[in-house]
Amino acid sequence: MNWEAIGAIGEIIGAGAVVITLAYLAAQIRSGRQALRTNVRDSAFQQLQDWNLHLVQDEKLPLLFQRGAMGFDEFDDAEQARFVHVAYSFIKLFENLYLHHRDGSLGPEGWRDNKMILEGYVRQPGLQRYWQLRKRVFNQDFVAYVDALEPGGIPTAMEHLANSK
Repeated sequence: MNWEAIGAIGEIIGAGAVVITLAYLAAQIRSGRQALRTNVRDSAFQQLQDWNLHLVQDEKLPLLFQRGAMGFDEFDDAEQARFVHVAYSFIKLFENLYLHHRDGSLGPEGWRDNKMILEGYVRQPGLQRYWQLRKRVFNQDFVAYVDALEPGGIPTAMEHLANSK
C-alpha cells in the first residue's frame, strides 16, 4: 500500500469521525434544549405555586386581592398600598411566563394552560385600573399582549363563587 492510499483512508476515517462528532453534538444540543425547557417550565410553575402559597398564608391577603381585582377605591391607604404590591407581583409572575413562552423556553402548553388566569384577572375593573396606572414598569411586548386582550375571559374566584350561589 502506498502513502497516497494510506492518506486517503485516513481522510475517510477523519471525515467519518467528524460526522459522528457532529451527530453526537446535535443530540447533546437537543437534550440540553429539552432540559432547559423542562427547567424553565418547572421554575415558572414553582413560582405560581409559591405565589399562591404566599397568598394563602396570610388570612386577609386572598380576599384583599380578589376584592382589589374588582375595584379598590373603597380601600384605605394601607389596603391600597398592599393591593398595589400584590397586583405587581401577580402580573410580574405572568410577564415572566409570557416572556419565556415568547422566547421558546416555555412550550405552548405551559403558556396556554396558565394564560387564562392572567386574562381573567386583568380584565377585572380594579386590575384594569392598576394596569393603566402601572403598565410602564412591564416589558413592552407583554404590555402590548395585555392591552390587546378582549373583554370577558374566565371569571375570577370571587365571580365564580358569586355565580354559584
